[in-house]
Amino acid sequence: MIGVCSDGAIPRMRDRLDAKARFPATSPGRSASSQEARPCDTARVVLETARHEPASFGHDDTARATRIAVLGVFVLVTAAIGAHLIDFGVYDLRIRVMNAGLGSSPVAWVSPAALAVALASTILLARRRQVTVALVPVLAIVLVLSTRHLGESLPHWQVLLLPPLGLALFLLWREAEALDRLAARTCRTGCVLLVCAFALHVFGAALLRSLGIGVDSWPYQVKVALKEGLEIAGWLLVASGLAATASGTRVWRGPAVEPAA
Repeated sequence: MIGVCSDGAIPRMRDRLDAKARFPATSPGRSASSQEARPCDTARVVLETARHEPASFGHDDTARATRIAVLGVFVLVTAAIGAHLIDFGVYDLRIRVMNAGLGSSPVAWVSPAALAVALASTILLARRRQVTVALVPVLAIVLVLSTRHLGESLPHWQVLLLPPLGLALFLLWREAEALDRLAARTCRTGCVLLVCAFALHVFGAALLRSLGIGVDSWPYQVKVALKEGLEIAGWLLVASGLAATASGTRVWRGPAVEPAA
């Protein structure tokens, strides 16, 4: 036999069920105050951790910016190498803008510009204690010596460049661990390309001369184009990794949390 509830019985039963769902019964052997303290303790731990640890915002944005930068580097380097070879094969190096071997060409300013971006990004990251501050003066010295109009005015400037360049590459490789994973791979790839560019510059010309290959030949001009392409690709990749991390990471400190009474 089914009983009929009064008009106010159903709302009262519903209120009781809602109250039970919001305030569960206390389990045996544990007080209600200890159960209710758990969420507060958890929130306090989370907020205290957020106060002292840097939080990385925009991880996906950092990776996306790095991919876009790598694509741009590939396009720029391919254009620079192709322009130099076209200038040699078609115009006999008469178009100075396309000649990658000239200090007055636009290609000669790509590496110093990328170095300047890398230096600025390193300063930001060093202020956040993500990379060592020793990298800042080392990159500044490399920037001065790598700028042809400044470095070439010094005698034996390439010999002077070798120690700070080697130290910079060592520090960049080591400090890449603090970067975003994709940015770290990009930065380290740039370091490898810079080593290849320096080796090609030092040993490539000597090897071609020993083989009797002159400057006005395809092998020599290909060497020039590859060396310049590797150099600008290396510094652009290093700058891309550092800049993407510097622009995509911010330090957030949560509100102060008073200790529990």
